[in-house]
Amino acid sequence: MIMLKIVSNLNFKDKEIYFFITTFVIIALSILTNSFVDTNGYLTTDSTHFLKLAKSFNENGSLYVYSWTNSGEMNFFSMWPLGYPLLISLISKLTFLDVFWSSKLLNILSVLLIFLMIYKNTLFGYSLIALLFLSGSFINIFSYTLTENLFIVGLVSYAYSTHNLTVRASKKNILIAILSFVLTFASRYI
Repeated sequence: MIMLKIVSNLNFKDKEIYFFITTFVIIALSILTNSFVDTNGYLTTDSTHFLKLAKSFNENGSLYVYSWTNSGEMNFFSMWPLGYPLLISLISKLTFLDVFWSSKLLNILSVLLIFLMIYKNTLFGYSLIALLFLSGSFINIFSYTLTENLFIVGLVSYAYSTHNLTVRASKKNILIAILSFVLTFASRYI
């Protein structure tokens, strides 16, 4: 009971943005540190295939990658949707980073987009929602070069946009819901 009185007397609203920004910075640094320190750079076999496509697309606009068996055979990249690797390629071209660090930057930008959606759509307590992203599983997911990152962005955006549609239907909310849906399935099959 005493703790509730103390918490209710705190003026959290003025300081909440600082907790929010600090949480984002901690997550971004964790992603970079994990990727730098880990011997595999938080890559899986799927990750390396995404990076191979991004590199191939950067170099010659090709959607072909070397086969899984390392036989030297080139195969059309058809196992996953193209959204995630092509965004890695775009970021690599825009920033002049190699595809590995571009994928990590894309992951950080994904977290940033989620945080901006939370901030925009939550009046009070948005920093408490952001604190959930400090759990080890979220930091691991966003450290790996995997399609789950964009998929989560799409899901969060779709959830907020459909909620906004129920509150106030508008062409803008319909467009955001459709784009969120497309982003979700352009990055990952279910």
